[in-house]
Amino acid sequence: MSKPLFYELKDSANNMAAAETRCPVCQKTNECAVANQREASECWCMSRGFPPELKQQLELIDPERCLCDACLMFFKQHGHLPELSVNK
Repeated sequence: MSKPLFYELKDSANNMAAAETRCPVCQKTNECAVANQREASECWCMSRGFPPELKQQLELIDPERCLCDACLMFFKQHGHLPELSVNK
């Protein structure tokens, strides 16, 4: 027996919200204030510099999710992102 459409939509929305709190590269929590229903001004990323070339890469990977601080630091140290996780 399948779930009513309401529950399928609710599950889909919950999964989508959970995904937004994960880094698109490493899948660890990204600590995004907006994804956690807080003001954007409270987010850790507002005090960090993002290189333009990194912003371009993120647009190709997943423009809807925020990178985590660890992946940002990796990019700044190595000039590229860590290998993408296969478990998206």
